[in-house]
Amino acid sequence: AAGSPSPGDNTTARAIAALRSARVLDGGTATFAEAFGSLVHQVGQDAATASDRRDGAAEVAREIRNLREAVSGVSLDEEAALMLRFQRAYEANARYFQSVEAALDILMQMVGR
Repeated sequence: AAGSPSPGDNTTARAIAALRSARVLDGGTATFAEAFGSLVHQVGQDAATASDRRDGAAEVAREIRNLREAVSGVSLDEEAALMLRFQRAYEANARYFQSVEAALDILMQMVGR
């Protein structure tokens, strides 16, 4: 076949081997190994940044959850104390109105005579 290399011709192998040190990437400034190393380094940095951001977001979410629970959390002791306080106030108001009603009954009896 025309254009076929002859047996034992290593021209193609030499051309491929020459690419190992040839600066053909990044506008002719980097070899394949340098470009690959740079890519691996950038991926590592991006992964570390993403991990730091994830950890930071998780911490913010945890802090928000803690703040929300601190504000909206229900303390059974506090609720029981408030309920007792309201019950005492209701009882005091009931006694007051009973006294007022009794006083009005006495006044009505006095006026009705």
